[in-house]
Amino acid sequence: MVSCDVEGNLKIRVKDGSSVWWLSILVFNHRVGIDKLEISENGGSSWTEVTRADYNEFEISRQPGNELQLPLIVRVTGFTDDQISIDLPAIEGDEIIDSGSQFPAVPEGYGGSSNQCCSPQDEFTVVYEDSLGLGWMDGSWGTTNNFAYTQSTHDGSKCIQSVINAWGGLQLLNNVGGPSDQYESLDFWIKASQAIDSGISVWLDDKVHVTTPAVTTSWQLFSFNMTVLDPDERIFGFSVQNGNTALTLYFDSIEFVIDPDAPTTKECADGVEGGTSLGISVSPVYALCAFCICCLILASSSLL
Repeated sequence: MVSCDVEGNLKIRVKDGSSVWWLSILVFNHRVGIDKLEISENGGSSWTEVTRADYNEFEISRQPGNELQLPLIVRVTGFTDDQISIDLPAIEGDEIIDSGSQFPAVPEGYGGSSNQCCSPQDEFTVVYEDSLGLGWMDGSWGTTNNFAYTQSTHDGSKCIQSVINAWGGLQLLNNVGGPSDQYESLDFWIKASQAIDSGISVWLDDKVHVTTPAVTTSWQLFSFNMTVLDPDERIFGFSVQNGNTALTLYFDSIEFVIDPDAPTTKECADGVEGGTSLGISVSPVYALCAFCICCLILASSSLL
């Protein structure tokens, strides 16, 4: 049994749309797997265990008149039974909170279950390949998307058709997210119903907007280097917007490309780290760590 290969403190992310009637929390950057998450509405006198969803967020709902009583204390328990508590004085959607601490490393010789240790990176890398990748979902605005469009695809049998209104945009989100230091670029194939000489805007989360070269009516590959997109520590999605002109865009083979020179892509520590020009280019293979049991188990598991 080994610890997960993370740096810094355990963190939680309060999902956008959360309130005193519905609260969704993602736990990430944890050294050991998560056994459960609880909340207290009375300063720690009593605790309520929060249900874990299939997509790895902890969610609780309340009816009017029985809303959550603030402030809350969030208590995260690892599979080694160590616990970390986080104060939540208010519920603000899309907020990331640093716990200020981290689980201890797994004791030598520990024999507990490892099936909640680490999430393999390939659950984030592939955004779209004939369908949305695992954990990815549509968050677009002012846009009608067909994720199974079959006419004139670039790869495979399907692509995305996005009918975008003026100031609308395609947005694809992943609640678990991926560590930005593992990725070299965001790549996708694109074509437009009519040429866009001025290009389109692309950005990660709420970060810097990057303008592309001209978009044509033929398939072309755009590759956005991470140094240009300037992501935060963790990436939770990306957006594409044209501006004040309605049009139809087509997307295919969307992926975050692993950086071969990044620290090891495995998330299970064994003390070993692996040892295009900047900007946008127009024109990956993920490997689980070979000797890390918890990663191999998780190749078939959706749990962290």
